[in-house]
Parts: sequence; structure tokens; C-alpha cells
Amino acid sequence: MVRKHKVEGGKLAVKDIKALLNASYDKNINTNDFVLDPSVSNERSSVFHNPKTGQTVVAHRGTDSATDWGNNLVYGIGGDWLYKKTPRFKDAQKVQEKAEKKYGTQNLSTLGHSQGAKIAELLGNKDREIITLNKASRIGSNVRNANQYDIRSSGDAVSALNPFQKTTGREIVIPKTSINPLEQHSIDILDQLPQEEMIGQGKGGKWGLHAV
Repeated sequence: MVRKHKVEGGKLAVKDIKALLNASYDKNINTNDFVLDPSVSNERSSVFHNPKTGQTVVAHRGTDSATDWGNNLVYGIGGDWLYKKTPRFKDAQKVQEKAEKKYGTQNLSTLGHSQGAKIAELLGNKDREIITLNKASRIGSNVRNANQYDIRSSGDAVSALNPFQKTTGREIVIPKTSINPLEQHSIDILDQLPQEEMIGQGKGGKWGLHAV
């Protein structure tokens, strides 16, 4: 069951999180009022700016190539330390730094799905909030930031590989609706949450949803 909390000034609606994560894979997808900034984006890390609100989002996509499967293997073997030496991480770091330099960190959110969620966890600590979906996990390698909100399916194997990760009360666990591992790992699991609900840091430290 998903329980709502009163939110004041929440940062990103679920529908926007879904659109932006999908656009990290396909930049032709509609992102509502967010506009891609190609000057600070690359193929796998996209920067979107909302001129109406002044909000900026860095969205890091997940595994989408044979090379990325190699990066997953590197992470599985060597954890954060070794993963930070990969070209994938270094390219994402460049995009993150360019976005923070251009737009600042006060109104900048960092998103990621799967491997991209792990990147968001590693890079977004200075930003308004980090929002992850079905984050790549590994025992001993996932340390949540104070500004981090993790969404996952209870049926997702990728984000369940670190059962000892400390909880913070900013987790959203969506009950699984099938035994299909690809469905449970996909961005479409966000359809099960109220689309207008806000997730992220709000006024007075209040935030969006969590599942119980």
C-alpha cells in the first residue's frame, strides 16, 4: 500500500520523473516543460532545464549497450572504487559538473535508473535531491546521501543485491505486480504511483511518498 504524506514545495512529480528517465534513453520523448540542453549533455547523461520554474534535472540512463554490461561487471567486482575509474562514470561526472557550473545546485535534481541510479548516488550529493529508480546495488557499496530518495520494485533483483543497506525513511517500495524481472526493473513501474505526487525535498524537510 502506498501512503501519502502532506508535501509543501515538493520537487518533482512522478510523471516528470518517468518522462525524464525515459528521455535519458530516448531524447525524442516528451518531457513536459523540461527542455534538453545539448550543450552540457552527452549520449548517456542528459541535462533538462525548465524555463518556467528554473529547475534543472540531470538524468543518467541505465545499461543500454554491451559496454555498459562491462561496466556493470566492473562494479560487481570492485564496487564504487573501481567503477569510478570507468569511462562511463568519468563521462557522467563531466556532464554533472558542467550542469552544476551552468545552473548551480540549489534547484538541480539528479535522477538515474539502474546503473544510472548508481551514478546519481555517487555524483548528486551536492544537489537539491537525488532520485533513483531500481538502483544497481552491491553488498557494501551503497551509502545513501542525506538528500537521496530511492524508488524500487519489491520484485526487482538489481536493487535488492544489498539487503544490508541502511534505511533512511526516504525509500519508496512498490509492490511487485508480476514475476517478470524485466517488467519489475523497468521505468514503467512508476505507473503504479500517483502521477501528480511530488518526490524530493520540500519546505520544512517534508517529502513525497513511501510504501508500507
